[in-house]
Amino acid sequence: MSVGKAARSLLVLVGAWAAWALLFFAPIPFMPETSGWGVISALIAFFALPAIALKQTAAWREGGPPQTPSSGVPSRLLGFSRHVPLLSDGRGVTYRITKGPHGPRFTWSFDAGVNADDLSITILAKENLARIEAELGLPISFPHTTPEGRAEAKRRSDATRPSVEQLEEAAAGGDQRARFQLWGRVGTPITDESQLKVGTYYHLGFDIGRYIGSFEGCKWLGTEFENDEDDNPPGIWHEFEVAESTMKGGARYQADEIASRAAEEDPLVRVIPAPQDVAERAYQDRHAAHLAWEARRRSR
Repeated sequence: MSVGKAARSLLVLVGAWAAWALLFFAPIPFMPETSGWGVISALIAFFALPAIALKQTAAWREGGPPQTPSSGVPSRLLGFSRHVPLLSDGRGVTYRITKGPHGPRFTWSFDAGVNADDLSITILAKENLARIEAELGLPISFPHTTPEGRAEAKRRSDATRPSVEQLEEAAAGGDQRARFQLWGRVGTPITDESQLKVGTYYHLGFDIGRYIGSFEGCKWLGTEFENDEDDNPPGIWHEFEVAESTMKGGARYQADEIASRAAEEDPLVRVIPAPQDVAERAYQDRHAAHLAWEARRRSR
C-alpha cells in the first residue's frame, strides 16, 4: 500500500470513529446511552461505520476517482448524418453523431435487409467509419481498418513471427503447424484467376482449400444453397472447398480480389510448395481434426 493511500485510509477511519463517538456519547435524546440495546448498537456501529466509510471512499483512497473518458468528437458535429451504401442495390449503413454519456459519439444503423452479423458487412462498416472520421479530422475508432493500421499490424506480426529457417527446421522435425505456416510464407502467390486449376489444393492463409470451380454472380455451383445478389454481387467468383468446414464451397473470392491482394503482397491464394498428394493428406488431416472438434463441441 502506498503512503498516500495509507494516509487517506487512516483519515477515513479517524473520521468514521469520530462520527461514532459523537453519535453514541453526545447527549442525543433518541439514542439509548446505557441500555443493553444501546451497548449492542454501539458495538455494531463501531465496526460497521468504518467498513461503510472505507467502501464508499475506495476510489478516493486509490488516488481519486477514475478519469471519465471524454469524447473526441466536438459538439459542433452533433446532428451529423451520412448514409453509405454497402450492397449493390444501395442499401447500407447510416452514421450519425449523437449525444452520449461522455459527449458526442458516432452511432450507426443498418438498412433493412443488410445482414449486420455478416463479417464482411462488419468490416465494411468499420472501414467506412474510419474514412468518415479521417475526413472530419477525428480520432479513428478502429485503426486496424485503415491502410496505415493494417500496415502497422503486419509490421508487428512480421517482427514476432518465426523466420522461414525456423519454420523449415520445425517442419522437418514433423511439426505440422509449422509446415502449414511455411507453405503460407514460401508458396507462390496466385496473381491471376486463370492460374487456378480445378481439383488442385491451395493454401488460403487460414486453411487448405481444394479449388472446385467458378461461378458468375448470384449462383452457387454444386451446392444446395441458393444465394441472392446481396451475398454474391455480380462478377466472377472462385470457390474453394476448405478443410475446416463441413460444407462444400466454404470459401469464395472474386477474381479482382485475387489479383489486387496479390499486388498488395497479401495474397489470398498460394500454390502449395509440395506434391499434391502431400497437400491432399494435409487437407484430410485438417478436415478430420475439424470434424473431431465439431463432434466435441456438439456433445457439450
